Amino acid sequence: MWLLRRNRTHGLSRFIWSSVLIGLLQLSIYLTLLLWLKFYSYPILNTISNDLSITDVAFPGVTICSPKAVNTERVERYVKALNIPPEYDMAEVAAGFEYLNAFTDQSFVAPSHDSYKITDAVLRLNNVSIWEAAMAVSPGCAEFVKRCFWGYEEFPCNQTHEYLSFIPTTAFLGPCCSFNYNPRNTSYVPFSANIFGMDGGLIFIGAEGSERNLSTGLIVLVHHPMDYVTETAASVTITARSESFVEVSPTVQSSSTEVLELSESKRDCLISDDLELRNYRQASCMLACQTEAIVKRCGCHPYLLPAVSDKFKECDLNDTFCYSDNYGKLETFIYTISYQLQN
Repeated sequence: MWLLRRNRTHGLSRFIWSSVLIGLLQLSIYLTLLLWLKFYSYPILNTISNDLSITDVAFPGVTICSPKAVNTERVERYVKALNIPPEYDMAEVAAGFEYLNAFTDQSFVAPSHDSYKITDAVLRLNNVSIWEAAMAVSPGCAEFVKRCFWGYEEFPCNQTHEYLSFIPTTAFLGPCCSFNYNPRNTSYVPFSANIFGMDGGLIFIGAEGSERNLSTGLIVLVHHPMDYVTETAASVTITARSESFVEVSPTVQSSSTEVLELSESKRDCLISDDLELRNYRQASCMLACQTEAIVKRCGCHPYLLPAVSDKFKECDLNDTFCYSDNYGKLETFIYTISYQLQN
């Protein structure tokens, strides 16, 4: 303003300084409007707090898997229990179970034989789903987990208990065994622990599921108890005659009542009430997208993924080629969705 005083500038100089001043004033008004519109569109304030009680944090789900989804010894026993017509060879039926690896092995190469056709026909004849067959030919909870402790108090690993037990589940590695995770029970509520550190938490003694080979070890995955177990879960591989420890440092993201009361367009996210679901997380969205992508390409959903709708049929052994051929495309699709959600 000093340069615009009378007798300080004249003519062209005065016009230039007047234009600069008016332009800056307009720019400040424009930026102020932008900030106001941004706040009006996304009126959310992010804060960080470290005063959350441990009882407000769900104890993580613990899932134990074998690197080998198909156990040869169990296949041999299972085939003997099936009703196999005389025109089918038992050895060929057993060989067809090898194609189950197409759902869990990223580098799966189809065997030279086509026994999967016979195996699939026999399973249909016996009214056995692929999920039931996969669970039958893979190591079970009784073989994975031998002794279990909560803190230092032992409990039966496979007991019928709402929380303190291991149950058969599935993960991206195939049939597994889980603690504090029950994807087939839509009303399941995970529990929270009131102790922490070395003196609290879950302790178990495990054994690899193969009866003849103890060198493959076990894969232990730690994840949120409401989320399907994917490659992103923290994991550790334990081998025979070894002791491993897994430390968990939880982070909880929550929304205040004021944020939840905002309209969907303003909060820019979906919540459980929007979809009339008991629990809806980003992992649920990812799982639904992945399942829909698989159904769109192959017309079915793999047995290892929780079914998101009854209208999708379960993939059988005849669908293994489609799933295996499109695995890379599906992973790229899911990565793209994940990147968009995070940004």
